[in-house]
Amino acid sequence: MLFRSPVVALNRAVALAMVKGPAAGIAAVEEIRDDPALAGYYPLPVTLGELYVRASDPERAAECFRSALKLESPEPVRRRIQERLRGLEGR
Repeated sequence: MLFRSPVVALNRAVALAMVKGPAAGIAAVEEIRDDPALAGYYPLPVTLGELYVRASDPERAAECFRSALKLESPEPVRRRIQERLRGLEGR
């Protein structure tokens, strides 16, 4: 039996999005979004934000990036999230 961690499931969602499109990836992330092991894990909202960008939904993407900024992350990551957010808000 394989051990299925929430982080592996998040990576799988990204792979799924690459193969089947952003909607499939978003659906896969939504399935694991409330997993307690992912609480405070900034890659979750960042991933979801990127998938919403690819799905042409900048409003939802911006919400996800704002959520990511509320979580602890390294400063270079925070700057990149802020850049993505500014790019979406400047549309």
